[in-house]
Amino acid sequence: MAVAPGSGEGLVRIVPGSPPDAALPREGGRGRLAVRDGVEGVLHCALVMEDVRLTASERVGLGWLLREHQEFAAAAFVPGDGPGFAELCAGLREGGPGCGVVLGSPGEGRTGTAVAALARAGLLVRPLMVDVEEDDPFQGVWPDEGRGYLVDVSGAGPLTDAFLGALGGFAAAATHAGAALVAVAEPGQWDVAPIPGAVHLRARPPERREVLAAHLGCLLGDRRRAARWARELDGCGLLRGATPAEAAALARTAHGVLAGREGGAGGYELTALIRERHRGGGDVADWFACATGSEGVWNRVVVAALAVLEGEPVEAALAGARALAGELGVRARETDGIAGAGIGPTLERVGARRTAAGDVLFEREDRADRVLEHLWSEHPGVRGGLAGWAAAEAVRRGGETAHRIGARLFSLFDRCADPGALVDLFDAWVGEPDLADAVVALSSAALVHPRFARALRERLYAEARDPASVVTARVVARVCAEYGKADPVGALTRLKWLLEVDEDAEKALWELARYEGLHPALVRAALEWIGGALPWNTGATSAVRADAGVRLLEGLLAAEADGVPVLLARYLREPGEEGERLLGSAWYALLEFGAHERVRAALRPWLRAALADGAGFDEVVYALGCAVAGLAGAEPDAVARRSERLDRALAEACDREGLEESEGTRLREALGLAPARDRTA
Repeated sequence: MAVAPGSGEGLVRIVPGSPPDAALPREGGRGRLAVRDGVEGVLHCALVMEDVRLTASERVGLGWLLREHQEFAAAAFVPGDGPGFAELCAGLREGGPGCGVVLGSPGEGRTGTAVAALARAGLLVRPLMVDVEEDDPFQGVWPDEGRGYLVDVSGAGPLTDAFLGALGGFAAAATHAGAALVAVAEPGQWDVAPIPGAVHLRARPPERREVLAAHLGCLLGDRRRAARWARELDGCGLLRGATPAEAAALARTAHGVLAGREGGAGGYELTALIRERHRGGGDVADWFACATGSEGVWNRVVVAALAVLEGEPVEAALAGARALAGELGVRARETDGIAGAGIGPTLERVGARRTAAGDVLFEREDRADRVLEHLWSEHPGVRGGLAGWAAAEAVRRGGETAHRIGARLFSLFDRCADPGALVDLFDAWVGEPDLADAVVALSSAALVHPRFARALRERLYAEARDPASVVTARVVARVCAEYGKADPVGALTRLKWLLEVDEDAEKALWELARYEGLHPALVRAALEWIGGALPWNTGATSAVRADAGVRLLEGLLAAEADGVPVLLARYLREPGEEGERLLGSAWYALLEFGAHERVRAALRPWLRAALADGAGFDEVVYALGCAVAGLAGAEPDAVARRSERLDRALAEACDREGLEESEGTRLREALGLAPARDRTA
């Protein structure tokens, strides 16, 4: 995925691109709502809208941060408790305990506090999304030096002793690796501090005007001008009752006006424009207030339907309005018959028009969004009917229309901060075979989205453990294959349950295996499912899951690029204890449980790499030697069994590669295997 130049390390999680869906009609170069599939779509939207929409806490929810975001968070942050914040920063630097806990309620700046503290400590912030229900929620996460890990457990309710123990263990591992950890939580989520020695900070909301001035100063690059505007906007009442996040949002709105083409206007006009954009115009509310009586209510139904179906052919959109009227118990008015008002006047009454191509568009670009927001906030009684009707329209029309309806509702639920509505939409759509593609796109985006991630991850976890039907199991597997490109550990946690009930879960594994960067996470998952291959595993898992893990390992070890095994090439590029241990454990598990033919097939590219390169030879010997030796205190019979399996597979691989006997001798000797001439048949 492309990112702006100068973005440092780029995305912490690199997400492979997926093709965009068709956008809504464009007219005169004016773009409408662009819909993109999957995780890349929401990241694309986030990058485009970051200055307008995303706060520090929202970016953290996405599971990634650009380096510029971290620098901005550190520069613009205003602590509510200066001495406490300074103590937290000091504790995260080298020589300190390397871990901290930030407690606070929503809106008090707790996430911004954590991000700013890690950034000011000189660490690269890496948010972790963890499943608190899992026995080992940090399975597969290896701390890297110089990283600042942020774990947000707020909203998860009281935490179990098992999770708190895992959190403390990961904090110790991070400190040992030269990294740091900050946990964000709400007061009362535990009885005993989970991280011994951690610096605790109770987040306090800073002064609102200071937040506005600091954020606006960073955006404008002129702190004096920002301070003047902060005083002006505070005097106008725009900061009354604002949270720190709302003050930061006002700064972004003000920056958009002051740095835009209206920036040359007078002070009064600029203030009025900032107020209008920040609070939103009242034109939609005024229109609804005037739309009374039977005809006015029908017009309300029409404008609501068009807000969802904007960009569709006008006849189809008006047919949708009649269906919505039936859903809401409103008598539909005739529009295009002999007794009707006609299509043109009907559209004109709701601020819409018909294009030359016969599609319907509102006169104002933002009208559809404002109509839906008004309905959602001021007429909550229509939410269920509107969502049910939209689902029926998506099923009836399918294809790009279903994607557009999903995207429109996704955007609405985002703006209204209503994750429950998104989960309800998932439940309404997931069992519809014709909506599978739209559900995958919608869900995979939501699973890495700040507002929706936790609620939908919990719902997906429950569905993975106990699918309602074969259809839903397959859709959930496809969702995991898509969003796993951004969050492989979370997706694999759900796929391991689906493996028990549906074969499509294994297809999802192979879809993820197409991306080399995900191979280490896949290897760790396979080893966990097989059980016993790593010292920290708790034991064997189910036979179905273990078999799937073996097949996955066979494929991953055999995968090669440019004639070199992918896992070996990755280790040679980035050597380290973790990679070394992973290679040895993977080969250990394959020699123990893999089919002979697959062991031989996986060994062939490793054999070629060993004979072609000195560094490759040493690492192949080390990995295979560790696999044969196993863990400390391994049973001699087990060592002999693995040695015999490797001996046989190596001999056959040499034959199939057409190697002379002398070419394999060096490798055999290094591995302590019997010379070929001494082998018995």
